[in-house]
Amino acid sequence: MLDINLLRSELDAVVTRLAVKRFNFDKELFISLDEQRKILQTKMEELQARRNSSSKQIGILKSRRAQEYNEDVNTKYLREEKELLRSVASFGEELKQTEAEFNQVSSQLNAYLATVPNLPDASVPEGKDESSNVEVRRIGVPRDFDFQVKDHVDLGLALGRGIDFEAGAKVAG
Repeated sequence: MLDINLLRSELDAVVTRLAVKRFNFDKELFISLDEQRKILQTKMEELQARRNSSSKQIGILKSRRAQEYNEDVNTKYLREEKELLRSVASFGEELKQTEAEFNQVSSQLNAYLATVPNLPDASVPEGKDESSNVEVRRIGVPRDFDFQVKDHVDLGLALGRGIDFEAGAKVAG
């Protein structure tokens, strides 16, 4: 899978290189999913921060209530504490919903990125099929035969040593 930071920083260059492989990268889909993911991640982090802050305030109020013996002050702290508990509960529900949306968008983004091939080297020429391939180097000379070359299966059959495909399939499972 391609590095998402490369896609974010050099999207046009990546799309151009992928075109060499005849891969049509959907920029709009990628940008849309990535932005949705970022927005949801920010919202999730803000909700977590608000929940943590409220939870900390609840702890402070409980501590004050335990330290002070004045009933009027304790009632005030208890009221504030209950309000904060309700808000923390609502943060929890909103956080669960946001996390679910975040996970869904992240899954969609990852599923799309999993279909994207690796980038070809910059030296790879663009071509429509394998006939456009360029031979970089050749080691040795291909042999020329004065007879028709046969498949190894045909050779084995001609020698009476045919391949037992059924036994091979059983062994291989």
